[in-house]
Amino acid sequence: MNLIAHLSHTDLDGYAAQYITRKVSELCGIPALFENTNYGDEILTQFDSLVGRVIDSAPQGPVMFLVTDVNLTVEQCEYFDRQARYLSDAVGHEVRLMLLDHHITGEEAAARFTWYRLDVDACATLLTYRSWEPAIEDNTAACQYLGYVADVVNAVDLWREDDELFEAGNLLSELFSGIDGYVPEVMSELRRDYRHFLIGEVTQLLFSGASLDDVEDMLPVIRRQFIKQYPGLNEESREIMESPDMTTSKKYYWLVYQNLAADLEKGRYQVVEVDGLKGLVLHQLPYGAFQCASHWLLRNDHGLDFVLQSTVRGNLSLRSIGDTDVSALSKRYFNGGGHKNAAGGRLPTREQIRNPEHAHRLVLKALGLKAA
Repeated sequence: MNLIAHLSHTDLDGYAAQYITRKVSELCGIPALFENTNYGDEILTQFDSLVGRVIDSAPQGPVMFLVTDVNLTVEQCEYFDRQARYLSDAVGHEVRLMLLDHHITGEEAAARFTWYRLDVDACATLLTYRSWEPAIEDNTAACQYLGYVADVVNAVDLWREDDELFEAGNLLSELFSGIDGYVPEVMSELRRDYRHFLIGEVTQLLFSGASLDDVEDMLPVIRRQFIKQYPGLNEESREIMESPDMTTSKKYYWLVYQNLAADLEKGRYQVVEVDGLKGLVLHQLPYGAFQCASHWLLRNDHGLDFVLQSTVRGNLSLRSIGDTDVSALSKRYFNGGGHKNAAGGRLPTREQIRNPEHAHRLVLKALGLKAA
């Protein structure tokens, strides 16, 4: 096996299953790619995204395509089957597809597809550990630790309150529900790295004998450790991460800004142009992250005159600096207004806005512009 591609759910069990794979890939020296998905149409979109990344990586040998904690319909399984064959032809190597699921609603699909492995008595993280255990069985310490991680997640995911590890799993679960203010959902890679890091740091402390109180006391330190060790930071960012004069939350917002700036440079965001102004459309960032990231995007010469953000319900926030009047822009196109450099408005839609691409299309429509 020369590459692991792992698609998983967006909850604790889904990310913890990927954490197991990440540690095994490091121990075995096998590169791994990750994507996460919720249910519905997003499953096929994220699967195709991971297929594309596998092709781009040009693996030199067999590929393991692992799917965990995602309950597929028969039609989705048929699509996965076709894509696995296509991927095998595209990379010129065998592609092994395996799905590890524990939802009873997967019975029909599991009965029809040999690669769909269903076990309703274990969570996806425990199933993932069991599938990788033979690859690391000679490393006793790794097996003990990763087995512990799987048991912790299993206790809370199957809600076994009598299990001695239940409260440890519950702590992890609560941490996941409270981190969205630091790392927004749309920053999928940053969010995934942060969650894997959090799982690792917390479980290593607990495995070493720390109490739940000890771990809770350590959480601010753990959050700072993540941003200090984050890879690929330039000298300016490194100085900011080390600064004692900036709060932890603002350092995370700087990482959000850095990711936005990189995506903008790579063309992953399309700039809108209206009334001689250039703007960037964002979607569903936490308020603090939007405030800080938009200011840095405007101040640091990214060729933007304004930044606009939508919420799921279509409410808009607009920001600018200097002479650019976003209140006039909002009044003209978005039935809004406010201050010269900070205004609000609303998109004329009853749709729930799903993602940045959807927001971009609706903004173009409100501006009377056609999509490229």
